[in-house]
Amino acid sequence: MENLLKKGLPLLAIVLVMMTSACKKEKKDSITAPTAAHGQYSSVNDFFSKNSVQSQYFTMDASNGATIVGAKGSRITFPAHALVDKSGNPVTGNVKIELKEILKVKDMLLSGVLPVSNGAPLMSGGEIFIKVTKDNGGSQRLATADSIAPVAQDSIVIPNGAELVLADNTLIQVQIPADTLINTMQLFQGDIYNSSINWTVMAHAQWWTGSISDFESPFKSYFFTCHQLNWINVDSFMDGVNTNTQCGLNCTLPEGMENNDTKLYVYYNGINSIFPFFGGSNTTGYSTYEVVNGMEVTIIGISTNSNGQLYSCFMPVKVVAGETVTLVFNECTGDEFKQKMDALQ
Repeated sequence: MENLLKKGLPLLAIVLVMMTSACKKEKKDSITAPTAAHGQYSSVNDFFSKNSVQSQYFTMDASNGATIVGAKGSRITFPAHALVDKSGNPVTGNVKIELKEILKVKDMLLSGVLPVSNGAPLMSGGEIFIKVTKDNGGSQRLATADSIAPVAQDSIVIPNGAELVLADNTLIQVQIPADTLINTMQLFQGDIYNSSINWTVMAHAQWWTGSISDFESPFKSYFFTCHQLNWINVDSFMDGVNTNTQCGLNCTLPEGMENNDTKLYVYYNGINSIFPFFGGSNTTGYSTYEVVNGMEVTIIGISTNSNGQLYSCFMPVKVVAGETVTLVFNECTGDEFKQKMDALQ
């Protein structure tokens, strides 16, 4: 301070300088604790929810019908006057169509819609989700059958956002692109139970496979008509699995690894299918009987620790009946996990 006075600085200026210096020092000493690094996840389910397949949305005039085309090449054609509300009342005007395309194993895993039917693995040709809701910015008022103009007390109101269904005897036309066409495929519908999906064979579907020629670049596609919205899957039961040739495949986690947030799956090499192992929680052991002796598979594991670090395991295995495999996990990012999933196919 004496030096500052010697320089001729006024006393008020000296006080301001000292206050500023003190504030800077205080700011320097007050360091906020670092936040979690980008890419860390509170759980495996948190990772899944942040990386699941996102919905696509389309608007259509229900009176005219339309064909929508998804980002991955799926096509759905709605005929005119195809939609009604859940009481059977016809719908006109704009509707909103929600579409999810889940065509590969990575998308099935991350979105939690595995190709499983009553506990048995399926070979998938592609899964889609279709939901249609009223979209008119308000409510649609319909005249009753015996009235010329709508009458408030007798009219039917279809609220904006109401979920719609297909009218009786109405079919939508669907095309799902495929790398390879398999002639044993059937159509399945999906039902959600306790946050898991179960696929059952769809009744009254008409379908065939072939090359679609009305695209700029023709490609192979599963092509069918059905009276079904929500979850639809082109599937086939897997040859050699679900028979008396099945055997057990057992896995254990590496010593010291936390097991309260670990999920394991078997990927059938070269087949668009993935199936969960059972176990975990109170034990480090996992098992599945949906394999055949000598089958080549890849065991996929994903886990998080208490710090939110993601770990993964991709272990190729040739199944030996009754064998127990000790898994190896490595730290990874979410992007690295997804890249490894892509590399499987």
